[in-house]
Amino acid sequence: MIGFGLQELSRQFDDLASGIGATADSSMPAKALPHSEIEFITIRKSLATAYSDIQYRARRSIEAFDRGSDTPDAAGTETARRDALERGVNYRVVYDPSAFKRESGVPMRPGSPALPGSSARVSSIVPARLVIRDGEESLIFSAADRSGGVLGARIHSPWFAALLNDTFETVWGSALPLPTERVATSPRLSGEEQEILRLLATGLTDESIARFLGVSLRTVQRKVQAIQRSFGATSRFQLGAMSAA
Repeated sequence: MIGFGLQELSRQFDDLASGIGATADSSMPAKALPHSEIEFITIRKSLATAYSDIQYRARRSIEAFDRGSDTPDAAGTETARRDALERGVNYRVVYDPSAFKRESGVPMRPGSPALPGSSARVSSIVPARLVIRDGEESLIFSAADRSGGVLGARIHSPWFAALLNDTFETVWGSALPLPTERVATSPRLSGEEQEILRLLATGLTDESIARFLGVSLRTVQRKVQAIQRSFGATSRFQLGAMSAA
């Protein structure tokens, strides 16, 4: 039931992100609606600027979802993030596994000396790209690829930020801790163990992995259990998510 509830929450939030463009189109073509707390963003450079500005303005906290797509300029946002961390801003980020497959803007791991004050988790139900600043304002990225349309919305509303934060806390509570090192390439693993993890992350069963590697099912199960113990994973799902990160 919990899993179903989270999936439904993710679907509703994705609908919200997808509806940003439709809302803007039905309201008025202007980027910022007069007397409104909503600013619609239609230019990718402006989206990157808003993403950085929210981090520069942060005083206490940043909560974020990262789906690994629609990434603003990595260089500019990285500078903003480091500046915020140096000011003592606390970051909590939930990453979709796909965020670790992009060539630029790859998340750094918690525990790194370069990222004090940051916490990260990974989840397969990250509903949309989102940033919340100090519980006061938020930036939602459109879920759809709207070439020439609305790319996101910056919302200056503590009430709406609190509503989004409730969603964030729900997903955060179910997400898996992000390991402080890359599990799949850890020097603690043998070449065969790394290959097992790679196959595990693709969704293959133990039986399929055993056939692929030409070893017994018992060998694969024994190695998977040993890797779980080594990295503190409590289940195959958690180990698969950790290896994808």
